Amino acid sequence: MKNICTNGKKFLILFGLAVLLLLCEYVPVHAMEKAVMKITVKDSYQTQTGYVNYQKGDENTGLCDYFDFSEIHILDDDKNLTAEVSVEVLDKNLILEDTLQYNKTISINDDLDLGLSFRYNDSWRGLQSFDSNYGGIETFKLYGSIDNMYVSTTSKGFNPSKGNYIKVYGLINHETASSGDVFDWRLSNLSNDSDIKTKIYVNVLNIDGKYVYRKTYKNKDYDLYNYFVNLNWDGKASKGNSAGVKAGKYVSAGNYYVEIRETMSVFGYTKTFSEKRNLKVSKTAPKGTKGVMKANNIPVLTGISEIDYMAEQMCKSAGIKSSMSDEQKIKKIYHYMTKNFKHLHDNSKRKKYYKLDKLKSKIKAYKVKTDEKAASGKMMYSYLEYSDHFGLIKRSMVKRSGVCDDHAVIFMILCNHVGIDAGRSSGYYKNSNGTLAPHAWNYAVINGKTYYYDVDIEIQNYKKGQGDYYWYKKTLNQAKKNHKFTNYSY
Repeated sequence: MKNICTNGKKFLILFGLAVLLLLCEYVPVHAMEKAVMKITVKDSYQTQTGYVNYQKGDENTGLCDYFDFSEIHILDDDKNLTAEVSVEVLDKNLILEDTLQYNKTISINDDLDLGLSFRYNDSWRGLQSFDSNYGGIETFKLYGSIDNMYVSTTSKGFNPSKGNYIKVYGLINHETASSGDVFDWRLSNLSNDSDIKTKIYVNVLNIDGKYVYRKTYKNKDYDLYNYFVNLNWDGKASKGNSAGVKAGKYVSAGNYYVEIRETMSVFGYTKTFSEKRNLKVSKTAPKGTKGVMKANNIPVLTGISEIDYMAEQMCKSAGIKSSMSDEQKIKKIYHYMTKNFKHLHDNSKRKKYYKLDKLKSKIKAYKVKTDEKAASGKMMYSYLEYSDHFGLIKRSMVKRSGVCDDHAVIFMILCNHVGIDAGRSSGYYKNSNGTLAPHAWNYAVINGKTYYYDVDIEIQNYKKGQGDYYWYKKTLNQAKKNHKFTNYSY
């Protein structure tokens, strides 16, 4: 009886072990994952380690085994031409085909191929052969430049004083790409800041290269897209500056540099792109708002040829001349839009005022001229200002009609086109019955002061007894009587 019990216990133990072994084959893939190969890559920037993982135990069959390569990313640029690669076998069941054990120097280029070939002695399927064409390594490039940088000052320089400031413009181009020519959809869709980080600095440097002022933009939505810098600096030193100037104090006279710098970090690699412009700080330059009035502002175009061409034609039709003051220019633009645009939610039946298909040659010639001006520093492109809306804006300009958002963006485009600092404001319009309606309007800087303009409401009420400039040039307090601000500008 004792032997029977003992044998029964042995049977149950053996049966339990058998069931356990079978269950192990059915556990999820990640539970049976193990590293069988270690790949180490040392290049000019850093050392990276990746692993080849043997995964066994498919959720459905329990018999599917395969290898997963941990990605190693290598920056392909003129400072990173070769890398030292070593491969270490971590599992006795893995046999490399190459007797050199893959310890070698590789050339970094668009088509990196380690050509790993090996065999693995699988417990279920015996000796299996595997071949990898890439070895888990991918190359990528970082591109960046600071284009169209411009600093607006008077001919005598900049005099830091109450009401005076300089304007710093700059278009930052940057992207990551794999294989050197195709935008990498994986990188462009990464949202984790630990993978991709960008920082943009606007610095004012003294003659010794130490900054008296710094504005930093970091980890924003523009990480993998172009970014347009548009910054006003009043001449005061920033907190914690490296030049040792007291924070909030106007900087002293002398020669300075305005610098736009971008630092981009991806997969442990960091590259910096920068551009500088000279800045003369002088006590003999115009003070206060007179300095702003005499500063040399340049036209800022969208970079979309059809839109810029139509904007040029509209400004001509409005009677704008280069000799006019900003006040005269903006009044012409406001009046032109009030008279010639219509507030329509559906403008499909509205006639076309510009037949773009028949204007292709003129638009092309105009783009050549603006490109030449941009290259010589006489104007610049913003590209990004409300770019996701450009299709609708183009249609609204062609038909001179749209809703508040369309009219606000077009008003901004026309003002920027003639060198006026203007932007779009948004929020709600306060109706007479107390209700709030989503709305968009504009701000513009005239003689150093910010005013607000609602051309869409003007369009809706034109010739209805309220006058032609009822919503023209309001102070912030005046604008707030009928507008609830939620987002001041784009």
